[in-house]
Amino acid sequence: MRFSCFVAVLIAVASQFPLHAQTVVTLSPAATPTAGQAGVTSITITGSGFPSGTILPADTNVTIELAAGGATAIVTKASSVTTIVGSTRRVTFIIPASISVSVPTPYLVSVSGTTTTGTAFASSNKASLTINPGAAISSVNPGTGRQAQQNLVVTITGQLTNFVQGATQASFGAGISVGGAAAGGPGFVAVMNSTTAMATLNIVADAPLGGRTVTVQTGTQQVSLNSGFTVLIGLPVITSVTPNSGQQGQALPSVAVVGQFTSFVNGTTVANFGSGITVNSTTVTDATHATASITILGSATLGGRTVTMTTGTEVASLNNGFTVGGVPVITSVTPSTGQQGQTLPTIAVVGQFTNFVNGTTVANFGAGITVNSTTVADATHATVSITILGTATLGGRTVTMTTGTEVATLNNGFTVGGVPVITSVTPSTGQQGQTLPTIAVVGQFTNFVNGTTVANFGAGITVNSTTVTDATHATVSITILGTATPGGRTVTMTTGTEVASLNNGFTVVGVPVITTVTPNTGQQGQTLSTVAVVSQFTNFVNGTTVANFGAGITVNSTTVTDATHATVNITILGTAALGGRTVTMTTGTEVASLNNGFTVSTVAQPGISDFNPKSGPVGTLVTISGTNLAPAQGTAAQVSMSGQGAGTIAAPVDSTGPASLAFTVPPGAATGLGEPEQ
Repeated sequence: MRFSCFVAVLIAVASQFPLHAQTVVTLSPAATPTAGQAGVTSITITGSGFPSGTILPADTNVTIELAAGGATAIVTKASSVTTIVGSTRRVTFIIPASISVSVPTPYLVSVSGTTTTGTAFASSNKASLTINPGAAISSVNPGTGRQAQQNLVVTITGQLTNFVQGATQASFGAGISVGGAAAGGPGFVAVMNSTTAMATLNIVADAPLGGRTVTVQTGTQQVSLNSGFTVLIGLPVITSVTPNSGQQGQALPSVAVVGQFTSFVNGTTVANFGSGITVNSTTVTDATHATASITILGSATLGGRTVTMTTGTEVASLNNGFTVGGVPVITSVTPSTGQQGQTLPTIAVVGQFTNFVNGTTVANFGAGITVNSTTVADATHATVSITILGTATLGGRTVTMTTGTEVATLNNGFTVGGVPVITSVTPSTGQQGQTLPTIAVVGQFTNFVNGTTVANFGAGITVNSTTVTDATHATVSITILGTATPGGRTVTMTTGTEVASLNNGFTVVGVPVITTVTPNTGQQGQTLSTVAVVSQFTNFVNGTTVANFGAGITVNSTTVTDATHATVNITILGTAALGGRTVTMTTGTEVASLNNGFTVSTVAQPGISDFNPKSGPVGTLVTISGTNLAPAQGTAAQVSMSGQGAGTIAAPVDSTGPASLAFTVPPGAATGLGEPEQ
């Protein structure tokens, strides 16, 4: 009877939970990613052949076992199960934190579970997965720093870390600032790569001594190194010396010396201020404070001194902690000039070996100048506002800056000037179309300022740039338009409300040309000793200007009368080609020319039309009529006579002209019929 009841129960249970065959799933050979860290990395396994229906992560087991075997497998639940397509699904899980390895270790992963309808599944193969050791800090170098140490750069080396620039922060514990962040808190580091970062530390003076845990955080990854950094006691140093300067020959009875990490002891600590300075006494207040009385010798070398406080074997120092200065003087006043009636609101006064004090230092610029205010920037720099009276005497003034008993001066430190003017413009001329890159402009009583002063050279001239050297000197680059009207220009330099000018300071001239050549013709073989050349806008220079009359013409000499007039001696070769020549006068880079300025012509043949008288004794004056009877310039007329049975004999010429020539019958002329020949 009881057996029957038991069977009935089994039948009832079987009808409530129907049995299903287990589905075989095939996994991909390797997990994605193929390696990860326990408790950190999310792993995905992809498989095919999963049963249809819903598979919940809670119903999906992931089994992780050593590939080498020999250890108990670890089972964890999936974090998600995703259908990709058809029966292919993706199972995601996090490597259990309970798995601990010291080196990268191969593991095998399998999956199993049931659908919500009770269909079981299990993988027939296992996917490979390498589990790496956890991330850690392996070293911090250097591993120590001292109290008050600043800008200490340490290198943090990680193992299996994921350092990221702009995301990774480090902390070194109380009293240590990382990357400029608040001391004790985390600060950003400079990441070199995923396992190397550089941290810049500033250790406060009272940072607790001893070891620190160094912690590096990148997103959810946090790694630490216990006692990774140690704070050591700071080095003894002097932090301040007050006053920190004195003049040659001066005695300072109470110079306050402040130390840090020092152990001053009254009667033991010895002060030293360097050569040329005698320490009269040293009085210690406590371990970090002392007062020294010193005397600076009159012959002490000017400049900085290292101040040293020695207490037994402890030596604390401050380089350039004290400076020996000379007599206080004013080295510069800028601007150093001003006009009658002008107000200058910001005159910069620079001192040397001075101790200017705001509200105490008094400025004085001499008679006729009112000091409106004096503002001290530091011990050697002040700004003074002044007003120059309209009746102030022109000339230099001694500028004085008085601070208590200290008086610093500069003779002729400031000059009262008249109306600003331009005194010179060099060069003062230029040609149409010319660019002059460096015209020197000199002013008087001016206050030229680079970037502010504006130059103007008048109509037709473009100012390319203005460069100011000082208050009275500037260099201007200009371009003269080809259409600029020749003549004088007023040059103006404007600096704010200050306008300085020079009437006819610059003159525009035309392009140098030759206007006339006289005579402008010559014959082959002829020498012309005085050819006058006249030009315009030229700069002829005797001994420099070179004349050229073209091929076949030799220039024997060139004599310059003035900048636009010259006389040239030329010889025309007998073989010179006929026709016009370009005459050129070259003076350095200046070239003036005249196209067809000179013409070479052939020799004209004389013609005789008549002569009278037709007969006469020796000594008779005979006049010949005809054409081309005048000799060419540089040659002489010649007349010869010939007769029957006689040779040819030269006759002296008395006068010549283009259409007539007179000669005297010479002795030895033959009696009978004769004929003059030219």
